[in-house]
Amino acid sequence: MTIEISAESRTLLARPHSSGIRSKTDSSIPSNAGYISQTIIYGTFLFSNLIAPPLVAILRCRWSLVLGSATYTLLMANFLVLNTPFLYIASALEGFGSAILWTSVGHYLALNSTEKNVERNSSILWMWHTSGLIFGGIFLLVVFGSADDGEVIDEGQTRLIYGVFTGICLVGNVVFALLPTPESEREYYEERHGSYKQELISTFKLAITVDSILFSFTSAFAGQLMSFWSGVYSTSLSFSRHSFAVNSKTLVAMNSIAVGVGQIGAAAAFGLYGKRTLRWGRAPIIVFSCIIGVIAYVLAALNLPADAPFNNGTTEPTVIQPPRSH
Repeated sequence: MTIEISAESRTLLARPHSSGIRSKTDSSIPSNAGYISQTIIYGTFLFSNLIAPPLVAILRCRWSLVLGSATYTLLMANFLVLNTPFLYIASALEGFGSAILWTSVGHYLALNSTEKNVERNSSILWMWHTSGLIFGGIFLLVVFGSADDGEVIDEGQTRLIYGVFTGICLVGNVVFALLPTPESEREYYEERHGSYKQELISTFKLAITVDSILFSFTSAFAGQLMSFWSGVYSTSLSFSRHSFAVNSKTLVAMNSIAVGVGQIGAAAAFGLYGKRTLRWGRAPIIVFSCIIGVIAYVLAALNLPADAPFNNGTTEPTVIQPPRSH
């Protein structure tokens, strides 16, 4: 959770922060550096998942968690003194580290679960994961709540926000290093058969099965939705300061809190009470989630200026006029 408090909040601010730095200092940092950073992270993460399982097997769960989380700390520290080449390098390292981190998280969860409680444990893990959005959003709300709705995040706010987030990431690194090694991990690797080459081949064979191909469409939609709310939507809120009656940066914080509450509610409904909800089958739940996502897209399109993702300080009209102060 400590890592996610920092990582998710940083993602929400990456594009507005890089744009603000450019407009304030006329630096060489591209205005869309935040978008480029996210593209590098997810692109590297995609391909790194192919080599993550062998690395986790070599390092074991605990040190894989430490290595993966350390890349989050490295990228977070970069925002204290934003530098374009280092930003992109650190983004690539975080993408690699994310693959190691989430592979080891899943493996550690499986080693500490049984068939009876794995569903419950997965839901609890996801609830802790998404609670970082709530706590991070509350922190940003406190920081931005008394500030002017200016074009940029000022230097004092930058040092406070990213200094705290870097410190929180370091705490997460230490916590991972102190995790106990489950006895089942030793037994798992003693019983392990087959080479990593064979595992890689079996992974590709699984990827081209009919079920995997069909599921890839849902995964692509979920990935697009995540990219939207974590990057595009938060940026649009921050850049629409002339469209709303409240400080646009506090809207970013409230967006983080709202998303966190929604994800925890869904995890509780479809995870902790999975036996009740799954009697309808998984397919209706997935379709329902996709419909909710489409509705969110439509509402965002109606409530935000068309050029909000790219134009800092946009004055373009919206289809639905939000309340304005007088």
